[in-house]
Amino acid sequence: REAARQPLANLMKSAVPMPPILLTIGPEGGWSDREKALLQEQGFVLASLGQRILRTETAAIAAISAIAAHF
Repeated sequence: REAARQPLANLMKSAVPMPPILLTIGPEGGWSDREKALLQEQGFVLASLGQRILRTETAAIAAISAIAAHF
């Protein structure tokens, strides 16, 4: 996988108190290099939910659940 991504759990460990979060979920095939670069240029931090590829609708629920459990 891409080295630029880090586990979502690692990002949340350093985020105290809870910052505003804008979550973007990519397509099941992944983001293109151009899309990732555009997101990073706008200040997004790339994160991963793990090695498994989740369906788009499942990834949203998993990410929100992980964030809610942490904060």
